[in-house]
Amino acid sequence: MHARVVQQFPDDRVFTPLSELAIADCLASQDRQQQAIAEFQRILQRHPNNEYVQARGLYSIARSMDRLGQYEEAKAIYRQVMERYAKSDKEIIRIIGKKAEANYLQVRERATTARSGRRA
Repeated sequence: MHARVVQQFPDDRVFTPLSELAIADCLASQDRQQQAIAEFQRILQRHPNNEYVQARGLYSIARSMDRLGQYEEAKAIYRQVMERYAKSDKEIIRIIGKKAEANYLQVRERATTARSGRRA
């Protein structure tokens, strides 16, 4: 269904970006993190002026990197999302920023643990 929306309405500024995000989410849920990251990056480039897409896409890239064990990269992106969107006027975007803040704190711990494990 989402692929059909993207195909039939490529220039729609509401439903097409949401469908593209849903497709990338499906890749991530199938543990196809690298493909999901590439898709989220493409979506970010395609919709640079859509604040929701930017917040959600960056957040989702960080989650995929976190799942891949790329903790430092995930931490940097979570921080970027947190700093840019946690105080947004728009509630849905602010929620993404706050979720990024919570995940930032968790991934910071995993990054520290991973670095400690490598030194041992």
